[in-house]
Amino acid sequence: MQTYGMMSPYTAYQTRFSASQSIEKRFLGQQRSEGFQRQASVPKFGLSEESITYTGWQEKEVRQYMKEFGELEQPPYNAKFHAGRREAFLDKLPPNTTVIIPGNTLHLRNGDVDYDFRQDSNFWYLTGFNEPDAIAILSNDPEQPEFALLVPPMDPEATIWTGKRAGVEGAQNIYQANEAYSLDDKSTVLEHVATESRKLMMIPSQVNESLNEEIRVHVISSRLDSRMGNPVSYLYKLRAVKTPYEIALMQRAVDISIKGHRRAMEKLKLTPGLMKKYPDHLGKGLNEGTIQAALEEPFKQNGGVRTAYPSIVASGANACVLHYFQNNDNAQPKDSVLIDAGSECGNYAGDITRVWPVGGKFSPAQKALYQVVLGAQKAAIEAVKPGVTMGEIDAVAREKMAEGLIRLGILTGTVEEALGTDVLTAPLRKYFPHSTGHMLGLDVHDVGIGETGKGVPSSSNGKRDYLDTPIEEGWTFTIEPGIYITQKMVEEEGLDPKWANIGIRIEDDILMTPDGAKNLSEALPREIKDIEALMKGKSRLAQTLDLNG
Repeated sequence: MQTYGMMSPYTAYQTRFSASQSIEKRFLGQQRSEGFQRQASVPKFGLSEESITYTGWQEKEVRQYMKEFGELEQPPYNAKFHAGRREAFLDKLPPNTTVIIPGNTLHLRNGDVDYDFRQDSNFWYLTGFNEPDAIAILSNDPEQPEFALLVPPMDPEATIWTGKRAGVEGAQNIYQANEAYSLDDKSTVLEHVATESRKLMMIPSQVNESLNEEIRVHVISSRLDSRMGNPVSYLYKLRAVKTPYEIALMQRAVDISIKGHRRAMEKLKLTPGLMKKYPDHLGKGLNEGTIQAALEEPFKQNGGVRTAYPSIVASGANACVLHYFQNNDNAQPKDSVLIDAGSECGNYAGDITRVWPVGGKFSPAQKALYQVVLGAQKAAIEAVKPGVTMGEIDAVAREKMAEGLIRLGILTGTVEEALGTDVLTAPLRKYFPHSTGHMLGLDVHDVGIGETGKGVPSSSNGKRDYLDTPIEEGWTFTIEPGIYITQKMVEEEGLDPKWANIGIRIEDDILMTPDGAKNLSEALPREIKDIEALMKGKSRLAQTLDLNG
């Protein structure tokens, strides 16, 4: 999923980490809470009971994790993973520090209907707890419990409507909190934490501002210690490096996403004959919403709880709108359709973009632009090596794009002139207006470098700190160059009309390994010949739509 301008949250500082102490020692040896007992019934998932140590890409472990959950299942709660993430996070904080982390809340959609609940990514990473309005308190202060949870209380009435809650007991027995409290006691607990903590920090929820403010009121902002830096920067440096378990979840999310993309390509070819035969259903063309339905059905069928972001299904001129979400226009046989869509698995995102011809074969103009984008993407992926920066990869893609557009007569002059001295004002940017990629993980535009993790501009020419950060093993990110030429651009630039209203973007999900790039989504065809071969033969569109075709 591309981003506006140059604002994509690229890569973060790569930090190798090792949770060198075992979970048993951390939880039981220090005996920080009399009320906490490690339960034999706590769900186990993954490998052995050995101490958690991650050093980047470990293919054997990833393959093992992939075997642990079935193709149609969401992975179960992984106590070991979240305990390891807490330990690694606490090890990075200054000594004697306590951090308060609120989770997400239910958000009203309309009337009395809520949006689908999705836990705050930072909160889920450290706890795995998936109920609204919870608060986690983590501490490496020996005088404080290492992990406390405030959770919604057990409520028989609520159970009838929304199901059973974990409650205080579940927070300890399942989620391994040293101490757990009901949210009804929030004021008392937070006041106590504020009073007793030697150094106090907070990681605000990304979307639950009401709970953020409530915590600030109870804690009193003056007690939060801002002299130690921003605690989210420590967390984001961890999240940037994916463990084998996370890589397995991401590969599963990508595999589910591929199933949806393939289904749309294979079954939804529209021909003039079908339009004539079924005028009531296809007389105006193939509706983008119909394509979206075919795309997303396999997500649910294969264990994807939700899409990682609203799917982009953009035909014809709509493909030139970078974040087109309406998905309600009618595609014609002559059009190409750009689909930017991905499923989630265990809260980790897949993010893939493909372009295919609605009628089954690309036009010469579509094919020419597609080859330019594909060549740039291949060159960028090939450039992914240990020590290379995202800025260098971006430069490779831009040079290839400039060469291709000059070859087609869309840009004039030299490659150097097309690239210019400022990426934001270069002639190339008119046709390639976004970044070559972004980080991928719990968020589709995942966290990266810096205090906010969002790649804040560090100079007037739009250069960002993440562009100069070497990529190292364990990072996951997208590579997605694109070309977009509108009718207005054709008229203003005096271009051949054949280029009008064509938008091409090709996006794959990349894992950095010790040997370079591993394309997690390479199973989905991207060569023109392979896409057209997938669509060859009699259309199954009528059958797919139950038109008895």
